[in-house]
Amino acid sequence: MSELDFIVSFGSFLDDTAAYADVLLPDHHTLESESAVMPLGLSGVAVAEPFVRPLYDTRPIGQTLGRLGVTFDAVSVKDFVTPLLPADETWENVTRRGGYWKENSGEQKISTTELKWSDPIFSGKPEEFPLQFQPYLSLQFHDGRGANLPWMQELPDPVSSAMWGLPVEIDPKTADTLKVSTGDWLRVESESGHLEAPAYVHPAAIPGVVSMAIGDGHTHYGRYASGRGANPLAIVQPVWEAATGELAFGATRVRVAKLERKPGDLVQFSPQDKEQGPWGER
Repeated sequence: MSELDFIVSFGSFLDDTAAYADVLLPDHHTLESESAVMPLGLSGVAVAEPFVRPLYDTRPIGQTLGRLGVTFDAVSVKDFVTPLLPADETWENVTRRGGYWKENSGEQKISTTELKWSDPIFSGKPEEFPLQFQPYLSLQFHDGRGANLPWMQELPDPVSSAMWGLPVEIDPKTADTLKVSTGDWLRVESESGHLEAPAYVHPAAIPGVVSMAIGDGHTHYGRYASGRGANPLAIVQPVWEAATGELAFGATRVRVAKLERKPGDLVQFSPQDKEQGPWGER
């Protein structure tokens, strides 16, 4: 970003990306905007019109770019979708139903592309980093975009029932070796860096694999997310999957150490794991 002369953010909130911008020009919220979504491989299109009026003095990106003198041919949702419709279909019917989908012809296209599998590549020497690290999209925040909402922070994590923070998940065998209990603070370190977070001893975790949900660890993201928790992506090694070119989220090796820090920062809706069956609680 240091090589850019001028940075503009169209985000609705001051987040970790917008913090580097020279100017903030917020776009309409999703509920204030029209949209058309055409799922890949499906013969149809989903359409949405503005659900509410804009609450603040925001502008659509197309209009803002025009004011900035940027050459941009904005296309409305109606202009985009109408050419896709048959002669007997109207725009009014499409907006009323929320989209248009072709009738299923029953024909199935079979791909003839040969799938090529390659051996997994892990970053980090096993003798130095004996555990594998697996970050994953959280149910509450997905990739972190919903972490600024307080009601999302209060939504219990489906794995650990944690609220206002996401723990590091560790299997019972590894936890026993490290003498770690739920709520103890851990330092998880890879070749890219380290993070600190409370532990959750997950009874169903895979031995040798340390997991953590993505969503926290923002520096700038409003009152409820700034400075809260840790970002597991900060220690992920830049290893790319050969066939797709995507970042290999599970290719990072780590080591874990227990910190001499008092437990108590892990807030759980239900501190005790319980199993229910026809025989009752056990």
